[in-house]
Amino acid sequence: MMKPGLRLEQGPQLAVPLIFFLTAPLFLIAAGLHASLNGPEWTASRWSSATLALTHLIALGYLALVMFGALTQMAPVVAGAPLPRVVGSSRYGYGFFVAGIPLLSWGLASGQGTALWCGAWHAPSAS
Repeated sequence: MMKPGLRLEQGPQLAVPLIFFLTAPLFLIAAGLHASLNGPEWTASRWSSATLALTHLIALGYLALVMFGALTQMAPVVAGAPLPRVVGSSRYGYGFFVAGIPLLSWGLASGQGTALWCGAWHAPSAS
């Protein structure tokens, strides 16, 4: 049952949250590949580089992308008014997330300081 104040037409066009929802499973696939290629290394310790990379692929790559996609869809509906520049800001955030998450995970897995720094810089910039 919908509340009387909710207006579904206030939501952005479907392509805005859909890109987040369609990209998120790709990070789960990447996490599965990472886990299978690293064998038992990622289960050895919770602080191993493979475990940290796997955790960030799942947490940021899947969970955060799904949450941001849902947020861009539901925030205007719950607020009752369209959010200004939701298309541009969501594309901007999406670009930073999709660039930063693999860099961060690769930097954690390989110990590459430059990739780790670039990935850590990109992911917070999206929020």
